[in-house]
Amino acid sequence: MGIREKSVKIYDCYEKDWMGFKITKKNPYSFHHIVKSCDGGKKIINNFAILTKTSHRYLNLLEQVCPDIYNELNDVFLELISSKTPPTEKYYEKIEKVLKKVPDFKF
Repeated sequence: MGIREKSVKIYDCYEKDWMGFKITKKNPYSFHHIVKSCDGGKKIINNFAILTKTSHRYLNLLEQVCPDIYNELNDVFLELISSKTPPTEKYYEKIEKVLKKVPDFKF
């Protein structure tokens, strides 16, 4: 079993990802390096956030337009990693609270 499969099993992420996005065939898993590979981040369970392709693209956008919110989300991901338990409703409430800080903007 690979690192990604172990992460999914440990964090019991079969229905929604760490940002609350639904996992589907059209929106499958993607894995976010909390510390980027180019910055020395390793391919280890403690450096992966389980996201979907959609939420990963959204997170990458936030990194560009709202870096403070991006960093805050990474901090919440790290808290979950340190717990070594699946996301709880309290965890998702924390994520939602951070995401509510995202300003409305148009492209």
